[in-house]
Amino acid sequence: MPIIDDVADSIPITTWTPPAFDELKINVDGATTISHSAASAIARDHHGTFQGCGTRCTHPCLVEESEANGFVLGVDLAKRLHIRRCIIEGDSSNIVLYINGPEGKIPWRIRSIFLDIRDSIQHFDSLRFHHVRRTCNHVAHNLAKNALLFKVSGGLIFVHLIAL
Repeated sequence: MPIIDDVADSIPITTWTPPAFDELKINVDGATTISHSAASAIARDHHGTFQGCGTRCTHPCLVEESEANGFVLGVDLAKRLHIRRCIIEGDSSNIVLYINGPEGKIPWRIRSIFLDIRDSIQHFDSLRFHHVRRTCNHVAHNLAKNALLFKVSGGLIFVHLIAL
């Protein structure tokens, strides 16, 4: 059964921390302008080694919807990488609370996004959603910002490393 939780440490973490040896960490973010929005996801292993990333541009939307789309993209990336144990982190505390909290608290405008995320949980042995400070999420933040700026969408980039 997958695990869904939120980690709230008493000492704030200000830099990216690697996942456990048998997990992958995916950092996600969203950005929006008047004309369109973008979501990003970037996967790294316990060494901090890049494993894959993706961006998705869509119609203009509210900031919360854009951030939520980042988490959807993160789940999609984890599935595409065939990851069984994953941590998905983003800098939107509300989104993490919506994913981990009761269904009734989710705003109607983004409810279907969260139901899709929750339906995806069955594909994982462990899937955890964490809130992190923006300083820990700057790579995903910059990727979303550049996807927005250059309207880069639709591609997922994967790196499969083979030990020699």
